[in-house]
Amino acid sequence: MRSTLLKAAAFALWRGAAFRQSADSLIAKYIQASGGMAPIQALQSLRRTGKFTGGGGFEAVVVQENKRPSSVREEFSIQA
Repeated sequence: MRSTLLKAAAFALWRGAAFRQSADSLIAKYIQASGGMAPIQALQSLRRTGKFTGGGGFEAVVVQENKRPSSVREEFSIQA
């Protein structure tokens, strides 16, 4: 019983390490496909929009704007 538990724990640790390597390689591939790190770092602003669905069935439009180095603006619009 104890050896089976140790084997399962070792497998779980090995599997976790394999996943981290896989995630790192996916991120590296994404950066390379986007044109490299320089264009990503050259961005000065980012705008994200989405929809929030809350309890009770209400919906709201969410807008977030980020500007470097540390400016953030968020809008949360609820239709009544």
